[in-house]
Formats: sequence, C-alpha cells, structure tokens
Amino acid sequence: MRRISALLITSAISVACACGARADSYGFATYAATINGKGNVLRSTGVQSSTRKSVGLYIVAFSRDVSACTYFGGPQGSNGGQVSVAPTGNPMRLQVNTFSAGGQRADLNFALLVSCSS
Repeated sequence: MRRISALLITSAISVACACGARADSYGFATYAATINGKGNVLRSTGVQSSTRKSVGLYIVAFSRDVSACTYFGGPQGSNGGQVSVAPTGNPMRLQVNTFSAGGQRADLNFALLVSCSS
C-alpha cells in the first residue's frame, strides 16, 4: 500500500509540474501573488497591481480576464486570520477581504492563487 501511495504522489507531482512548459501552451494558466497588509505585491505571476482600498479591503488586477477562473486566498504569517476573495464586476480584477482571527477587518499579508482553464 505504501508503494502504491508513493507512486500516486509521484505521478501527481509529475503531472502538476508541466516541467518548464508555458502554462498557456496547455490551455490553462495559474496566477499567484503574495501581498502585504499595505497592498504591496511582494511576489507574483500574472498580477499587474494590488491596491489597498480600506482596512482589510484590496483590489488585485491581473493581466487577463479572470472572471471564469477558480480562485482562493489565505493569510500569510503566524497571526492567522481569514481571507475571502470575490469578483469585482471588472473581469480583470478580484476583491480580497482580510479579517483577524476574531473576525474584524484587518490589514493582513495574504496569498492569492487563480487557476484558469482557458
């Protein structure tokens, strides 16, 4: 059983890797960003900008339409917290809301991942 599990994990990693090929060459794209509590983009792929609009509210702009993509976010750092991601009405932007562990709006570092199938 362990051998089968190890084989499945190795296969999954190999498939997910795409090993140096451009994502758009396979008809999918993945964008990711790490953004600090001030709204500054620390690291990213496919993100054009991030703007802090108010406490715990950020608008993240992408280099393409992400309205049909799957997306999620999570807090970064040791303080915990909660992150929600929602569309903005502009197909190239997402709204990110961050909250303290107690549920109050708070400026938190967060990671954002967007996966598009076409």
